[in-house]
Order: sequence, then C-alpha cells, then structure tokens
Amino acid sequence: MNNKNTDNAEQKEEQKSSRQLFIQIPDKEKLLVLPYDENTTILKVKEMLIPKLGLGSPAQITLMNGAKALENDDMTLGQYGVCKGTAKMMLFAVRKVNTNTQFFIRAPGNQILDFTYEPGKTIGELKLKLESFVDVAAKRQILICENSRLYDDSKTLEECLISVGDTLELEVKPPDIVRLWIQVDSSYRIPIEMSLNDKVRTIKKRLKEELQVRKRRQILVYEWLELKNSDLLKHCDIEDDSIINFYKIFKLEIAVKQEDEDGERETIRVKAHTNLTIKDLKKEISREYSVKPKYQILSDSKGIVLKDGRTLAHYKINEKSILYLELL
Repeated sequence: MNNKNTDNAEQKEEQKSSRQLFIQIPDKEKLLVLPYDENTTILKVKEMLIPKLGLGSPAQITLMNGAKALENDDMTLGQYGVCKGTAKMMLFAVRKVNTNTQFFIRAPGNQILDFTYEPGKTIGELKLKLESFVDVAAKRQILICENSRLYDDSKTLEECLISVGDTLELEVKPPDIVRLWIQVDSSYRIPIEMSLNDKVRTIKKRLKEELQVRKRRQILVYEWLELKNSDLLKHCDIEDDSIINFYKIFKLEIAVKQEDEDGERETIRVKAHTNLTIKDLKKEISREYSVKPKYQILSDSKGIVLKDGRTLAHYKINEKSILYLELL
C-alpha cells in the first residue's frame, strides 16, 4: 500500500516537473520551450524570454493567451487559468514592442502600457490620453520618471528628459491631496503636494527645506489674502493647481536725509517684503521713527519718489536695496 502511494506521489511530481510552456514568436517559426508551474509569475516568464529574444526589459514583451493580454506582471500563470487541469503544455504568442519608437507607462496593477514617442507631446496631453486606458482622471494622475514627479503639465516629453525605451510610473493621487504652485518670483515657482487637512505652517516647513528660508520669515498670500499659520488649507478655498505667492521678510535699510543734532545722518532698518506697499512701509517706519506717514517722503537710489499705492516689487526693491527718507 505504501509503495503504491509512493509511486503515485512520484508520478505526480514527475508530471508537475515535466510541464512545458510553448511560446510562439510572431516572426519565428520555431517554438520556444520554457518550464513552468502554477506559481510562475508573468514577470518570471518575461525574464526567461529576455535573453532568448535579445531584449533589454520585461516592458518590451507582451504575453498573449489567445486574444487576451496577460498584463499584470505580478499575477501567476495559475491565477490567469493557464495551468488548470493536468495540461502539460500551453500555447502563447509574444508581441515584441518596437523600442525604436516606443516608451512605456507602468499603471496601477503592474499593467504595462506602450505609447509612440512624440518629443513635442506635453505631460498634460499624455495624461488625457491615459484616461482612455486607465480609469483615472488626468488631474488625479501622477507620472514619475526616474523617481522625479512630473508636476508641470505644460512641459513636453523632451523637456522632461523622457526618451525612447523609458518606463514611467503612474500613481493615483488620493482625493484629499492637491498640487500647489508656490510662486517665488515672476519666473520661478515650486510645485508641492499637500493634504487639504494640512495647516499653512506645514507648507512653510516644506519651503524652509526647499528655499532655506525660516518659517517666521515667510509670507504666503492666496488670492490677495495672507494665509495664517494655523489655517487649514481646506478652509482657505484652496484647490488643485492653486497658485500661492511667496514673499520673504527681510530687513530694509533706510537712510534719513536730514542730519541729527550731532550733524550725523541716521540709518534705520525695518521689516519688509516685496509685496509690501509704500504706504504700509511708511507705517512701519512710523513705529520705528515716531514720524507719521504723511510727513515722510521715500525715494530710491536714483532719486525717484515712491508712490504710496505701489509695492516694493514694483520698484524692484529687495534686501540689498537702500531707500532714502526725507522728513517734512
């Protein structure tokens, strides 16, 4: 009895080990033969095929079972139903992707999508095209190339240094996550992703690392209103792709034109930022110098008198500038 059980077990083991997978290549007459079992993943099959086909990446291979593409590399042959019953061989077709003109996107579920490389196509256009392949709206898509997130939808594939044969990763942005643009100056803005449940101070913490500016020296303005540190983003009417203006607080040097009793000219320093109006600057001066704003005349190094309604940015005044104060 024991001998019979042993013989059956050996027979089953031999049957299992003798299973062979026959691969039909479209441009080859000869079938490729690979060993397999129910636990062999699609990725493992592709990795076995790479040296035989002279390819460089699993992304260059699409396995087909009849008309059905086996797209999830993490699934096994058994999960796809390839090894049901006692069949000892299965027939597959392999489609080789033309890597001379293609690039790839790995979607959620390890699905590999291939696209014709068009250097002038923008990231935004690519996301819209992706909508027809994956059930993810363009604004919820995050494309990643070599660990760098591609935030700017207006940039082209070429500008993002994406090349033929590259594989991008597609992630789905959670509903409470928004992409914000921090406008540092007229030509420089920083993309950051934040939760709507974050407070403004969390943005400043991120910007401290990015811009090397302490939190207490930062002013953030959204739609003409300064954001307070304790404000929740969801209470500030902030949404995806909102633009928040960044201003750095600095000490502005102001030289008083009149001489004091000792025949010396005094220099004062007040806190300022580029979005500060001349009118508000005069209020700051009045706190330091005890002179009402209406008795102040401010001018720049060229002698131009500064108008109350203009900002420091309008006159291109920064932390290196020196203003001149004349007292009436």
